[in-house]
Amino acid sequence: MSRLILALTAVASLAASLPGIAADKSNHPSTTVPGAPTGPMVPRSTLSELKTLSAPGATAKFPVDLTLTDDGKNKNCVVAVDWGDGSGDPAMAIPSFPAKLTHTYLKSGLMPAKVTGVKTCTGMVQTTVKVMEVNSAPITSSLTSVIVSPSPLMVGQSSTVTVKLSGNTANCVVDWDYGDGTQLPGAHINGGALSDQRLKTYTSTGTYTVKAHGKQSCAGDVQTSVTVNAPAVGQQGSGNVPWNGNGPKPITIQAIAMVTPPPYTVGQTVQWKITGVDGAACNFGLSQGNNTFSNQLAPAGSPQAATANVLDKVINFPLTKAGLAIFGAQPDPTAAVACLGGAQTTILVQ
Repeated sequence: MSRLILALTAVASLAASLPGIAADKSNHPSTTVPGAPTGPMVPRSTLSELKTLSAPGATAKFPVDLTLTDDGKNKNCVVAVDWGDGSGDPAMAIPSFPAKLTHTYLKSGLMPAKVTGVKTCTGMVQTTVKVMEVNSAPITSSLTSVIVSPSPLMVGQSSTVTVKLSGNTANCVVDWDYGDGTQLPGAHINGGALSDQRLKTYTSTGTYTVKAHGKQSCAGDVQTSVTVNAPAVGQQGSGNVPWNGNGPKPITIQAIAMVTPPPYTVGQTVQWKITGVDGAACNFGLSQGNNTFSNQLAPAGSPQAATANVLDKVINFPLTKAGLAIFGAQPDPTAAVACLGGAQTTILVQ
């Protein structure tokens, strides 16, 4: 018996000498690991485990309530909150479950909110909060459709994207998304017009979803699909803008003529020209070798004819790479006076 008592005494003495383990008054072990909170160890089975995080649709600059639930143990705990907009709280006290977490978002978009257990609760839950912008003006108009013309398109071919609206569009703003990674946010509708037009040239084949989103005084989301094909060699039309009958009739573009005959090779400088019916000065999109930019076409008999782009004036262009190259002239509907007609031709460069 004396040997047993001596052995138990030695074990107790050894346990007391080990670092990191102590005993509280209830004889439960407690942690004393450096840097960790002190106090009785909590068995993992008694911790609340976070289960769900949910949120309704939110409006920017107004509070939104996220609902946090646990596994039913309903213990108070501390969590780290990431609101998904670049802000958060690393130690938010949760007195009970289900809990309401309130936050005001200052910008619109999809916010990936996340909550992680820190103390006396475990787990991580997340949700996406859809935050909508706040309209600063009464809704007086709406978007009705968006149209791409011509359709289908070819790579390098300039197109006209038109959004149509109804109502009073005086304070309307439209966000454009062309579906190929390029966007035009915050475009105002000028003069209360019931349509707005943009020029767009796609550089790769595929099917693209073109979207327009109304905000401020106009509402609505409209979209359409456009297919972009590889260009074919030869002459094609490139859309048309009707003349409204006001003022002198603008120049009408009818065709693109390649002055230099084929074959075409890399390093060669080719000559081409725009042909059609002369008229008043107007704006058009000029395509050279797949690069499109806006320019003005002047009447052949005008004082600017010596230096300006005019009908039947020879244009020089160096061919720098093999493949299909597009030369074209199409009306620029964003200008005060757009040219009429439009045409383009595609050549094969070897």
